[in-house]
Amino acid sequence: CDRQGQFEICLELGNCHQKLSKYTEAMEFYKQCKAVAGDSDNQAEENWGIINLNLGICYFYKGQSSTAIGLITEALVISEKLGQVARGMLGGCHNSLGGCHQSLGEYLEATQQFQHACAIAKELG
Repeated sequence: CDRQGQFEICLELGNCHQKLSKYTEAMEFYKQCKAVAGDSDNQAEENWGIINLNLGICYFYKGQSSTAIGLITEALVISEKLGQVARGMLGGCHNSLGGCHQSLGEYLEATQQFQHACAIAKELG
């Protein structure tokens, strides 16, 4: 199994644990993803974006919205840099940021993030 295959397996294991609300276990798998994510091409950058987004979501569900915002914002920056190939991830970042800001009572920022997510969802069909 190559590095990308290892990344995808760790990612899916993390996703399964996240769906089971086992956020600490999910985070461990996402952190393992970092070891095989790569560092030199668009696929590697997309991998890092996915890791940061998923870790951010776990922190959000663990009640640590400020930490989540930092990680999800890093994923957002990567998504914007990658452009069209990462539009789905970009929409997910805006949606997740909206949830984080809403949980902190920052409703104006939450609304703006949800509007960005909605626009991207419409664009993607």
